[in-house]
Amino acid sequence: MARRGAAGAKLDGNNMSENDVGQDKPNEEELDVPVAWEALEDAFENNAPEVHSYLHFDTGEVIRIVDGVADPSMHTRIMNDSRYLRIDPVSSREQYRWMERFIATAEEEELRRRLNIAIDGKGAFRRFKDALMSHPVDRERWFAFRSERLRSCMESWLTAHGINSVERPTWHVPTAQEVQPTAVEELEEPKPKPVARPVVSD
Repeated sequence: MARRGAAGAKLDGNNMSENDVGQDKPNEEELDVPVAWEALEDAFENNAPEVHSYLHFDTGEVIRIVDGVADPSMHTRIMNDSRYLRIDPVSSREQYRWMERFIATAEEEELRRRLNIAIDGKGAFRRFKDALMSHPVDRERWFAFRSERLRSCMESWLTAHGINSVERPTWHVPTAQEVQPTAVEELEEPKPKPVARPVVSD
């Protein structure tokens, strides 16, 4: 695995900016990481200020630290650990734009009206999701719409940091046929060995 340089930058949504908190700048060589995509997507979506997420280069797992819950010393240690890279979530402003663009794709005029009302003012994200609850087809369309954009942001972020996503190792789950012979052997009691009888001569 190639390691990374000392200075760095961070990606906020689609914008790059200098970062002074232990981030690494990609070298010319890419770093192969078995990225946990679902966990990374959750980290990109969650932009709560008290939540801090990091990608582990070796395992591809995402660790999440919440202010007021995690030990501050552990957070400091992870920030300064070269095996971790801070994940910068997509900004609320950008995710709000996604909702606006999605509303324009809704075929039903009444739904477009309700969604536009929902995203007006504080609590827009919660009201938007609530408004879609009674429209399961459009709700699923929204999940797909959002996931596509999150995936695009994640791929851009990985590329900017010189990270090449590789296939995660799979764990082999033994089948019943594979387990059965072992289980049978464990249940069987060992047969007693024959005892040699002494030979008595006349």
